[in-house]
Amino acid sequence: MTVTLVIGAAASGKSAYAESLCLGHDGPRVYLATMEPFGEEGDRRIARHRA
Repeated sequence: MTVTLVIGAAASGKSAYAESLCLGHDGPRVYLATMEPFGEEGDRRIARHRA
């Protein structure tokens, strides 16, 4: 199994890039995203990623 870690600054496109990597591979996939929710904007970003 290959493990890829995507890191970078906040709001730099990490999630979109990581999701494109996941969708481009067959087999089992695990996608883990972490973020400290700060205020309403943080809550909206997390909700958008979960959707």
